[in-house]
Amino acid sequence: MKKKNKKIYYYKAVNKSGMRCNGCGVYSSYNALCAALNGQNLTILRAYPRPLWINRLYFHHDAIIHILTGLEWSLSTGQSLSMALKSLEIKGKGSLEMILQDVVMQIAQGKLFSQAWSKYSGLISPVVIAFFRQGESAGNLQYGIQQGRVYLERRRSLHRQMSQVLRLPFLNLCACIGAGYVLYCEVAQFLIPILIEKHFELSIWTKALIFLVNFSWKSFFLGIGSVSVLLSGAYFLYLPYSKRKIQIFLFRTLPFYADAQYAHGFEILSSLLKAKVSLLSALSITQEAVTSFYFKETLLHLKIFIQEGGKFSDGCTGWFCFSKHYIHLLRYGQDNGHLQEALQQISGLLAFRLEFRIQGWMRRLPLWCLVIVACLLLFFVESIFVPLYEVLENISHG
Repeated sequence: MKKKNKKIYYYKAVNKSGMRCNGCGVYSSYNALCAALNGQNLTILRAYPRPLWINRLYFHHDAIIHILTGLEWSLSTGQSLSMALKSLEIKGKGSLEMILQDVVMQIAQGKLFSQAWSKYSGLISPVVIAFFRQGESAGNLQYGIQQGRVYLERRRSLHRQMSQVLRLPFLNLCACIGAGYVLYCEVAQFLIPILIEKHFELSIWTKALIFLVNFSWKSFFLGIGSVSVLLSGAYFLYLPYSKRKIQIFLFRTLPFYADAQYAHGFEILSSLLKAKVSLLSALSITQEAVTSFYFKETLLHLKIFIQEGGKFSDGCTGWFCFSKHYIHLLRYGQDNGHLQEALQQISGLLAFRLEFRIQGWMRRLPLWCLVIVACLLLFFVESIFVPLYEVLENISHG
């Protein structure tokens, strides 16, 4: 059975003494889970698979970093791996605690640390597992764990930068929508009938507000939903052709996306080559770790190109949003036997460029949000408060 068909099962079981226990593990089927528990003299009470995306919500970068930091410190004091794993304080962490218990049990059965974690490759990056494997091969697991921790800390830093870029526009949009809804509910619903009853000459702002109030939003959203369904149907109908087109479009147009993917990919390649992983194996691991389907396909073509006798730098020509300057650096590094250093330098340049663009975006965002808020406030003032003031003035003089 292929690895991709395996699922993470959470179970409750009871032993011969009547003691209940909870646990989890990766199994190909429910029957395989039952067979494994019977081999441990456990009777299963309940078991259920949980989707991978739910597990990822509980098992994020901070949890992995916490585990690796504790292991690194424990191994540096001379403790054995089994003792270091048992000494980790993760009580009350739910699924994380059960997964770690399963890892400890596998190691007790004679498996290597990297083999125990490879079952959970959907939750932990394959790059980190590759660092574990390379550390075991070199007889220095502590260094492999350290490399995995450093990699995850860099990924966490990048995720936080990207979330900061998206958080401010989202909060401003929610604030504008909330303010508009409150003004509509508290003021516009009572003002518009008064303006119509008094035969007040309406400004273009107020007419626009009345149009928005009387607009059939239900039909509008139904139309949006129908169009989305039709587009989704067309996408799946022409999936082999449209999927690649959409991937290329997103890769080329989304802000920071190409730089983030390239920086991530070259950082992985540089770190793996520094850890003495072969180039083809490093490309395979990087292909599995990156999230862009276009970049995955590009790395696959690059791997095939190298297997056929081509050079790494020549295989990078024609990549979207990839500067020729980087290709020259790769060619120079490869010709002089310093490909890893060239990859590391390119990764640093891409990370610097990404950070510079994010900082520029963050400087412009407050101004854009301020302009949007000012326009909305101007619209509400002209459409609600100015007519209200004029109506009250006419009533007071009347």
